[in-house]
Amino acid sequence: MGTIRKPEHRDYCSCCKKEKTKEEKLCNSWTFECRDCRVITKNIYKYKISRKESEELYNTKNCNICNVIFTDKGPKRRCIDHCHETGKVRGAICRNCNSGIGMFGESIEIMKLAIKHMRNEKKP
Repeated sequence: MGTIRKPEHRDYCSCCKKEKTKEEKLCNSWTFECRDCRVITKNIYKYKISRKESEELYNTKNCNICNVIFTDKGPKRRCIDHCHETGKVRGAICRNCNSGIGMFGESIEIMKLAIKHMRNEKKP
């Protein structure tokens, strides 16, 4: 019987087949996926989208709402915005914008009232 290699010794992602550094590695059981591929794969199952759609969302560099450049951590990190009723994905937005939409209960009417309030306009 051959030697069993532990996941931490693998140098190539089982998904994208690219060589990865120790910092880029992420072990998934006995297979090795790099961090990028793991996020893409997770989104496929979580949001029921195709690999192409997941890759497009992952490769988006700016928030669809405020246009901030995404970071790996903090309030500017990428979130996948989706409708909680239908499950349909709307796009990649930053954590701040995602939280804002959630705080308004995804209600367009309440968001419109908030805009009017910010402009000091009276209610209809």
